[in-house]
Amino acid sequence: MFFKIIAFGLLGFGLFLTVFGVIFIKDGYAVRGWDEVRGEVIDVRIKIDNSLQDSHFGREKSLRYYPEIKYRWNLGDKDYESKRYRLGTTFEKFKTREAAREAAILFVIDKAVAVYVDPSDPSSAVLDRRANATFIPLVIGLLFMTTGGLIYRFKDVLADQAAQG
Repeated sequence: MFFKIIAFGLLGFGLFLTVFGVIFIKDGYAVRGWDEVRGEVIDVRIKIDNSLQDSHFGREKSLRYYPEIKYRWNLGDKDYESKRYRLGTTFEKFKTREAAREAAILFVIDKAVAVYVDPSDPSSAVLDRRANATFIPLVIGLLFMTTGGLIYRFKDVLADQAAQG
């Protein structure tokens, strides 16, 4: 019974990750077809990402900087604002604040910028529509499903070995 529970847990989690991965990839490529509208940069800041560190030494060693660009656009009679640079991620992260500033130079406050808007949801937009689709969730999901399937297939053998050892 133990191996059956483990197998179904892995299969369920693997299925979840696989579905998430397929949706993530589909959305990543769909952005290429979003409509281009004229927008305007309203704020540019350099942000710090140190979310993965627990110790002071760890924070200092892997501190990353990235530009956060706030922009607005108008469709019809409605104004929209966003800080989303690309689907699934912020702007590229840099090791130094200076490198992040150099990347942000392209975005000048009160200047026009191309904004790519989801035709089915005009409040959803990005500044960079290059596909950022990653296959990692799909691959991990398939790996979990395969492992769960193998455990389920050989649950009796595994149970006999566990009882003997």
